[in-house]
Amino acid sequence: MNKKYLSFPLLIIAIILGVAIFKDFNFNTLTFKNLWLDIVYIIVFIVSLFLLFKKKKAK
Repeated sequence: MNKKYLSFPLLIIAIILGVAIFKDFNFNTLTFKNLWLDIVYIIVFIVSLFLLFKKKKAK
């Protein structure tokens, strides 16, 4: 049985960054309020999702 558990801190980080990205996006003009800050948010969001869902290597 090889169960995979999600990391709680990474899950919280991904949720907070996802909400921040969603709030900063203007759907009328399809732009961000703070472009450079939101680029950093998106990069960290993608890295946190990658670390959250990557498969552990078998030893």
